[in-house]
Amino acid sequence: MAATTNDPSEPTGDGSAPSEPELLHEVRDGVATLTINRPERRNALSWDVVSGMRDAVAAARTDPDVRVVVITGAGDRAFCAGADLTGMRGDSHAELHEGRGHLAGLFEELWALGKPTVAKVRGYCLAGGFGLALSGDPAVGTRSMSRSSALLRSTLLKSVIL
Repeated sequence: MAATTNDPSEPTGDGSAPSEPELLHEVRDGVATLTINRPERRNALSWDVVSGMRDAVAAARTDPDVRVVVITGAGDRAFCAGADLTGMRGDSHAELHEGRGHLAGLFEELWALGKPTVAKVRGYCLAGGFGLALSGDPAVGTRSMSRSSALLRSTLLKSVIL
């Protein structure tokens, strides 16, 4: 079984070529793999990626064939650079604030999934991406991993992570 946040075979509304899905979701041999597929943006989290991840986590929770969830980023440069600040704008401050709660909801859902969640980290793991990596059980990094969060030294860390 494989699913994506958008169907790349469907034509786009403006007549341009179909784009790659921003989130790849595959279930094979008991493992649900979620791949953030935005390497050109260092796998930054868009609203569509966060929504797709929340849907995939909900599906994994109820699928008895899924025994573990693996989260990774496409390419070798970054696991996830955090929120895509250019693509996470709202029409109002209230809408933007609600969207941040949507991301926090993803972290909470991963934490409470009830199945092991592994973050497979290569390259940059920054800000909200660092929070994403810490929301599961183990985070497995390669030698190329570079993690950072300006919030590590502040009291806000707990609220950022959960």
